[in-house]
Amino acid sequence: MTTPDWIVFDFYGVIDLDGRGSYNHELIKLINFLGKKHQIAIASNSYLTTLQSALQTAGLSSVVSKIIASSELKVIKPCPEFWLLAADVLGSEASKILLIDDRPDNVNSAQSTGWQAINYQGINQLIKELGLVGVNTGHA
Repeated sequence: MTTPDWIVFDFYGVIDLDGRGSYNHELIKLINFLGKKHQIAIASNSYLTTLQSALQTAGLSSVVSKIIASSELKVIKPCPEFWLLAADVLGSEASKILLIDDRPDNVNSAQSTGWQAINYQGINQLIKELGLVGVNTGHA
């Protein structure tokens, strides 16, 4: 894997752990750090306005450059077309995009279209795997 231009996070299950505002504060701190050197996006099977509001509440609206909502693309994850359209929205080659998602079916689907992807299982695992692809997380 190469160092990504874009790091794309799933929202529900990764940033919002239970879909009801139980925010992953350690991850939010990491995303704010990563946003200093990388472009950050959100990819979710949700409505754009819902995501915008949730990002504001989570304190991430200033670091997230793009929101990719299935309601806007008219296709949902894990359909491969979602990832192809999302790469167009980001204006990037698929191989330069890294997805962080808690669902293996989304990770596998994204990888099938050329995206890099990490199956999120916790902050320590993510920090380790980000280091393996050359992403500085601020952790030794």
